[in-house]
Amino acid sequence: MTFQVADAEALPFEDASFDAVLSTFGVMFTPDQPKAAAELARVCRPGGRIGLANWTPEGFVGQMFKTLGRHLPPPPVP
Repeated sequence: MTFQVADAEALPFEDASFDAVLSTFGVMFTPDQPKAAAELARVCRPGGRIGLANWTPEGFVGQMFKTLGRHLPPPPVP
């Protein structure tokens, strides 16, 4: 198994390069999630597997962010 950091919206791999594609708490932060999902599907071979570990709005971390969001200003617009 090899892990590599890459831009989830522009993966530097050929089409159908992998039997399995994994993102652990990364792809969920992409600004363009449909584009990132398309990239994961593009580099995964037909019949391959895509695995994601993500926080959910209902889970502990999601609820913590919701609570923090009520007390912090929004991030600056670039």
